[in-house]
Amino acid sequence: MQLARWQKFLIEARHSHPEQNPRFAEVLRADGNEVLFTMGWEGDALRVVAMFSLRPNRVLRGHYATAIAYSGPVCDDLAVMAAFLSQLCLHPSMAKVGRLRVTPYWIGDDAKPMNDLLARGGWIVFEGEKMRHTGLIDLRGTESDIEARFSKSARYEARKAEKLGITVDTVQDEAGAEEFLESLNRHRNARRMGEVARPGFLASVREIHKTGDLGTILVFRYQGVFVAGLLVYRSPSTVHLIQVTNEADKLQSLKNLRISPFLCLEGMRWAKARGCDWMDVEGYKENTDEDDKYRRIYRYKAELGPIPVLRVAGQQRILNYAAHLTGNAGEIGKKTVSSMIRTVSGKAIGKSWNTP
Repeated sequence: MQLARWQKFLIEARHSHPEQNPRFAEVLRADGNEVLFTMGWEGDALRVVAMFSLRPNRVLRGHYATAIAYSGPVCDDLAVMAAFLSQLCLHPSMAKVGRLRVTPYWIGDDAKPMNDLLARGGWIVFEGEKMRHTGLIDLRGTESDIEARFSKSARYEARKAEKLGITVDTVQDEAGAEEFLESLNRHRNARRMGEVARPGFLASVREIHKTGDLGTILVFRYQGVFVAGLLVYRSPSTVHLIQVTNEADKLQSLKNLRISPFLCLEGMRWAKARGCDWMDVEGYKENTDEDDKYRRIYRYKAELGPIPVLRVAGQQRILNYAAHLTGNAGEIGKKTVSSMIRTVSGKAIGKSWNTP
């Protein structure tokens, strides 16, 4: 009964995100976390849902280093969200949690009000910037309308992939998942992005991608050989671009094919067939510095015609300092050293400015 109410709420909520679907619980557990389901009610009306991933504290038995709601809590009312979070921080279920993290999916004009609400509640941004930057691609209209928003170069590369005979299949078994994951982790390692954990990924194939309704993994082949892959999740209105991989050496032999436009177009076709009106490219800036490590990624996304939007950044509160300091010691130490380096560098630069 509760599961059905949760699922119905996600379908109807404006700020819904697929990562708050209970089917992701097995993915979190596979990676060694515990899962906490929370629901906020006003009388008989369900107003908030939040699924938290709890990472165990390896020092203090029975405690947790972090509890995080990925793209949650899901709630459509600022006042309700404020009351829910306030009560949640005081709830007995959070007594042994070091830090509580939330990343609600409030974007565009809604982002700043939610950001301000969290700031007033004592929440602190734990990411690099005060707001996330992403982009939305309009999927409404015909497929020709969608392609018309692409750059001329992106349209050319998509047609080129089709003319070369690139085929598209969906991953529904472990063998296909392993092939995709090996390519993805090679791709991420080459860009120093860190690997995707195998247990959780394989669980996602069983729980999410096998049925093909909440998400899909598309693999692209040339004459039977894997050359690229795309992973997406979706809510009722929006498909989210989660992972992209490609085999650069194989694509070079195919007239130096840039396959990203074709990958994303296929993801849009999949989403549009299921009623989605938007694609969130999950990270996008129009203008970036030359040294921005995501510059190349933003450039290929720019060719798809995204509308730049802001999203609320991830925020946290420390609930149990002993659990936080012991459970997150490594991360805290790295941040302290990084801060010291920036401070020392700043002082050195200051002295050089003041030297006659």
